[in-house]
Amino acid sequence: MRALVSAGAPVTQSPLVEEALRKADLLIAANGGGARLLQLGVTPNLLVGDLDSLTPGTRDALVAGGTEFIEYPPAKDKTDTHLALEVAFERGATQVDMLGLFGGDRLDHAVANSLLLAHADFRERDIRIIDGANEARLCRGWTVVQGKAGDYLTLIPLTPEVTGIRTKGLRYEVPEGRLMFGDSLGVSNELIGFEAAVSAAQGTLLVLHHHRS
Repeated sequence: MRALVSAGAPVTQSPLVEEALRKADLLIAANGGGARLLQLGVTPNLLVGDLDSLTPGTRDALVAGGTEFIEYPPAKDKTDTHLALEVAFERGATQVDMLGLFGGDRLDHAVANSLLLAHADFRERDIRIIDGANEARLCRGWTVVQGKAGDYLTLIPLTPEVTGIRTKGLRYEVPEGRLMFGDSLGVSNELIGFEAAVSAAQGTLLVLHHHRS
């Protein structure tokens, strides 16, 4: 089952976003993400969080649309987005797309929630972050991306080092197949055709695809 989780930051419309909304079997809002999904013309099946970001009008619209509320206290050990991800997999999701992580006024939430992909509970899960023309996922086995020649593909190490990096369909190879944490070497590689693939033997690697077209 395919789920979509929306946090509360602005969502830039794009074909990627439209496809994710269209294919989702389960729509989950993380707190303020309820308003974002309503703005995109859909009503979430569930809303997870402490509800502190909901206006009375948004809440009334969600109630009228049949949204189920899973409320948590404001004092908690996880972000609303973290809790929403947990609920998605508890409800049977095998794939999760995430929206609304970037562009808001809370940089701390943006950074923390994007790094959830590397959390021990989620790093083996099929999770994709979408932001306009960009998508991000962890490298798992051979990770395949599809786009067009000239699209950017960036590799960001999330562990002290990532080794045994192999690529197919990219303009540049990774020197010695190795990237160090904090290194910018992996930024702005390019697809040379409609498809590329990346794998890593050791370490955690974030793969970001910018659809330039």
